[in-house]
Parts: sequence; C-alpha cells; structure tokens
Amino acid sequence: MATATVSGLCHNPETVSSALAQDPTLSPADAVKQLYRSTPTTAHHGLDEQSVSPVETRRRASECGRWGSDAKPSDLFLQAFADALRCVDEDPLSGMVSPPLMGSHGTIPLTVIAPLSDIMRHVSNLIVRAEKEVFFITCSWSPSVAQRFIKNSLIELSLRAGKRGQRVTVKIMYDRGGPLNIVDSHQHVKPSTYSGKTIQLPRPDEIPNLDLEVTSLHKVVLGTLHSKFCIVDRKIAAIMSNNVEDNANMEMMTHVEGPIVDSIYDTALITWNNRIKPPLPSSQNPATQGGLPTADNEPLYLGRGHGR
Repeated sequence: MATATVSGLCHNPETVSSALAQDPTLSPADAVKQLYRSTPTTAHHGLDEQSVSPVETRRRASECGRWGSDAKPSDLFLQAFADALRCVDEDPLSGMVSPPLMGSHGTIPLTVIAPLSDIMRHVSNLIVRAEKEVFFITCSWSPSVAQRFIKNSLIELSLRAGKRGQRVTVKIMYDRGGPLNIVDSHQHVKPSTYSGKTIQLPRPDEIPNLDLEVTSLHKVVLGTLHSKFCIVDRKIAAIMSNNVEDNANMEMMTHVEGPIVDSIYDTALITWNNRIKPPLPSSQNPATQGGLPTADNEPLYLGRGHGR
C-alpha cells in the first residue's frame, strides 16, 4: 500500500537519473546515498493496513504512477502495483529503480517470441542505428552467434558514426565472477580482456569512433546479475529473456518506447553503480522529451505516436 512515506518518494521529482544530469561527477551509487539511504521506513511502525479499503488502496497506488494524461490502469493492475509499493516502504530501491519512475507508461510496437538468434538480430539492428549512446546489460556472455551479432553491430556502428563525424558512447555489462569481485562486485574490464577469446568484443582499433566501457558485475556468493536489456539513445529499450550465448531455447523480447524508457535507463544507472566516464550523452535528454536528437539522414527506427 502507498503509505505517506511511499507517496512522498513517488511524488519527489528527483531521481538517480536527474541527480546525475545535474552533477555528472556523481556516481549512481553516490546519488542513491544522497536520495534514498537516509529515508525513514514505516513498514513495521504499527501501520494498520486492514483499516484501509481496497478502493482507497488502489486510489493511493494510482496517484503514485505516471500513466499518461488520459490513462486509467485497471483495478487488477493497481492492486498488484499497490502490493509492489509495500516493498518500497521497506527499501526505497527495492524495485531497482527510483520510486518516481516505478509506475510509468509507453508504447510496445514489437514483441518477439523466437529463437535467441532472431532476438539478437533485432537488438543488433537497434545498435547500428544508435545516434550517440548504447547501454547493454546481460547476464551470461560467451562466444556465440549472439556475441557475433553484437560485435559486428558495434563495428558497423563505429563506421556509421565516423561517416557522421561523431562519437558514440557504449556501456556493456555482464556477469563473470572472479576473485576481484570479492573486493568489489563491479569490476572494470580491460580491452585486452574483453577482446580476448572468452568475450570477443571488438578491439579498440576496430571501433575507433566508439567510447566503449565494459564492466563485470557479480556479488559473491549468490549475487548473479540477471538483467538483460539494451537501451539506445534513451529512446528505445529492448527487454530480453536471453543471454549472449548459443542455446536451443525459445526466448522473448519486448521492444518499448516512450516514457517507460526513462525507468529502464534509471535501472541501468543503478546497476552500473560506478561513476559514468565519460558522462552519458543522453543525461539531459530524457525519453519523456524524445530522447537524443535524431540525424536528418537516420530516421527513428520504429517511430510511433504517443501511446500506452
């Protein structure tokens, strides 16, 4: 249920994303500490939830989301959202996103249920069309058809950026635990490692127009990074079930656009944790304002009108 504490968090305009936009020298971890680590909780302070009617519960939950000007979520959705908000009362970042961005809206122009390679082909098409920024997070990474799609798309992206006289910032994170993860769960990966035989991302000389940074995340013992998504220019996000590997599974991917991309972007920053170097080009261009500008010769990949 949306208590006073939760309601205050959800209506606060500040988020991890906006904090980094105001001060690029902050790390997402610093922004989290500033915004949420001193927030008092009320989950076990004697709140009598039984005295609140289901209608009132749904009303409070509805007020904690950003549903668009003419949207009204269903009662079933609002009840589920109210249950999720109870976790925020205990921990403001239990949803792995800033509370004001926990409830949002957007457009789903495409959903793919197919073998892994078909999904990665779509993601690679998104990557090569990036104007200035790609943020890719996955779990398992191994040499595979999926890995070759990503590698080749980055090489092609660099070629296109060079022709435009631009540079593109690319952040990639995967889970590969090692001894150093005991000291710090987030480990910077050197080019000699990420271009080696076990990862096979492009060497820096193969992508001269990209600013590529790779991080490995693993929290010993059971803290596996399980997220799998790609954000392009803070306009488009592809949320996947598959890793970057070869398997015979039937996988699923949802392509989303609109304000919901800001929520996924915020999750990416919180997951990255460390200071963003160089700062992301989209920090001043939220999805609610259209994301990064699009070049005249490269139209938005799946442009749509406003929707939910």
